[in-house]
Amino acid sequence: MKIKSIIAIAVLATASISANAQVKFGLKAGVNFQNLNGKDISGAALANHVVVRYHAGFTLDIPVAEDFYVQSGLLFKTKGAKIDQTKVNLSYIELPITFMYKPKLGEGHLILGFGPYLAYGVGGKYSNDGNDYK
Repeated sequence: MKIKSIIAIAVLATASISANAQVKFGLKAGVNFQNLNGKDISGAALANHVVVRYHAGFTLDIPVAEDFYVQSGLLFKTKGAKIDQTKVNLSYIELPITFMYKPKLGEGHLILGFGPYLAYGVGGKYSNDGNDYK
């Protein structure tokens, strides 16, 4: 139920913001180099290996002042790690809220940004010795 609420809010925000001609809509896709950090039951650091995952979604740049923007959108992200023979795969829907400063620099723009995001786990599994667990 929570994921439906998050998606509904994002769609309503997109619809209401789209009426403003200065808002820029964009698509976003790329790769993530993921790992999980932590300690095992004995207190030793986990010996995980980085895995390559992906993300895709859309973004909105909302101008708030000259060169200052709020960027939001909705992304589907996959994350995980590899631990010896075990693979961990996690899937999330994320709603970032990024405060950005984008001054003109030569032919392009310098982009500086920071901010939080809301995430909701929508799936996950781990595989060990050919067996999958959800």
